[in-house]
Amino acid sequence: PIQLSQKRLILNWDEILEMKNNGIDFGSHTHTHPILSKTDNETLTKELSISKKLLEDKLKSPIRHFAYPNGHTTDFGLREINELKRLGYSHAYVNFHHDYNQDPFIISRRPMDNEIGLGFGGRFSKAIFLVQVSGLADIVFRRNKRIYKKEKEFLPLIEKLQVS
Repeated sequence: PIQLSQKRLILNWDEILEMKNNGIDFGSHTHTHPILSKTDNETLTKELSISKKLLEDKLKSPIRHFAYPNGHTTDFGLREINELKRLGYSHAYVNFHHDYNQDPFIISRRPMDNEIGLGFGGRFSKAIFLVQVSGLADIVFRRNKRIYKKEKEFLPLIEKLQVS
């Protein structure tokens, strides 16, 4: 199994390959992490294509997904979306929540941190993790604000789920 250092914040290629071989998909995030809306056309193309090619060469599989650096509404636009399409990407992810758009190049992404999937007592729960990353928890919290004012009140119900 992967053993992560407390100091290191990025994965190495061995860890990435192990994750890929266990069903995790990877996408691109540019080569040097510029805010794409602030780049010229040549830099935009290089940033998107270099990162895509590096990942495809290492992983031996097509890279179809992209996450915009920062991912805010001012960080990308139609020019960036068109270039992603031209280079063969099929989906792109933003860093803001919305329910109003079904465009595959403006998909809300879920931030991951060291508390995702944790239940009471700080123990990892596969059921909680799956409910959180699927977006189900967000839907329930938005629709039932009167009933579940805090996420902690909802966690015992999630922990009862039998998820295989």
